[in-house]
Amino acid sequence: MYYNAVDVLTAAGITLEDIKPQYQSFEDSKEALKDGKIQAAFIVAGAPTTAITELATTNGVYLVNIDGDLRDAIIKEHSYYSALQIPADTYPGQTEPVETLTVKATVIVDADLDENTVYNMTAAIFDHADEIAAENAKGNELTLDNATSGMTVPFHKGAARYYKEHGMNVDTQE
Repeated sequence: MYYNAVDVLTAAGITLEDIKPQYQSFEDSKEALKDGKIQAAFIVAGAPTTAITELATTNGVYLVNIDGDLRDAIIKEHSYYSALQIPADTYPGQTEPVETLTVKATVIVDADLDENTVYNMTAAIFDHADEIAAENAKGNELTLDNATSGMTVPFHKGAARYYKEHGMNVDTQE
């Protein structure tokens, strides 16, 4: 979350010297907001997030839009972000959609890891995507298209082999 916060703040012309940052866990940030010990927090998690739902129910929260030129500048500078809209009524009291950024959760492996191991890891994820979706609200976003679109780093040969078997070509920089 730290680097996501720095990316957004820097693009908005805000330095760490302009604010009083506190480096704490997700849970501690939620509790500090709830108790009025901090005024803002960067929450990097898929919507709907239980912590934000709880805060919106008990304290009321305001989700800050990251949109327009600011969002475009962040995406241009850092290709690992993409635009996202949190639909209206995702959280209590949130009657309008919220424009924001999303960043992918990514599995990173050593380039020297055995090709079959990485292939099997990739297969374990995507061959069981329906089971993951049944357990996690964001699991329905676990698709081959989402996994490969917008990626600017090369894929491991083992992952590339799995994707190729499923009709997708990805860059391995070989």
